[in-house]
Amino acid sequence: EQVPDGVYFILGSQTDQLNDLPDRIQYTVQHPNRRVEMAPLSRNSVIKIIENAELPLTPSNEQKKLISYNSEGHPLALGYLLKHLQSADNSEIFENIIQSTESYKGNIEAQYYSLWCQIKDDYELANLFGVLSRIRNFIDLAWIESWAGHKLVDQLRKKYAHYFRVDNYNHWYFLHNSFRRFLHRKTTESAPGVFDLPRNCMFYHELAEKCSQSPPDSYWSWEELYYRILA
Repeated sequence: EQVPDGVYFILGSQTDQLNDLPDRIQYTVQHPNRRVEMAPLSRNSVIKIIENAELPLTPSNEQKKLISYNSEGHPLALGYLLKHLQSADNSEIFENIIQSTESYKGNIEAQYYSLWCQIKDDYELANLFGVLSRIRNFIDLAWIESWAGHKLVDQLRKKYAHYFRVDNYNHWYFLHNSFRRFLHRKTTESAPGVFDLPRNCMFYHELAEKCSQSPPDSYWSWEELYYRILA
């Protein structure tokens, strides 16, 4: 009631489960006239983005159509796909990425789940993703490689870099928080949809132990206390 007429605040959210907000705000945002649904990008907009994406190969018209179809105009789904294509160094890999990418289907978690099905039975890789999803601030791949090993980190760099924002060779961030949250949830489940608190604490304990083994003057040595508290 204190906001003047003509002034609007638009808050973005990945979910409408807003339990942490005051009751009056939760009530208000349930009204259809207080919600803004983002429309997908048009086909022409998607094509223009593809043409300006600085891809290593020039996609054919058919490939552009398939990229547009798979992303369904969703900016994040399109961003993941184009970032993945930037890593292709030949036409065969380029085409395979386009053909094998899970289509958006109205929910970005469909793509995340497709990835999860590929890694969930690989204990070391799934465990690494569980650790990454719990690291605060940046992901230091040089530090991770010091205890996870070159082979595992090299696999991460070659196959999954498009899910991350790469500041430099060793400093990464999740490209979008929805992927981090998905991994956090999946790696905590003891069965589909079943939250396992001890399993969640295990990841934080593992991080705390790795931090404790870091040199005393390193950034990660100072992070130990944070993960000890969560464990």
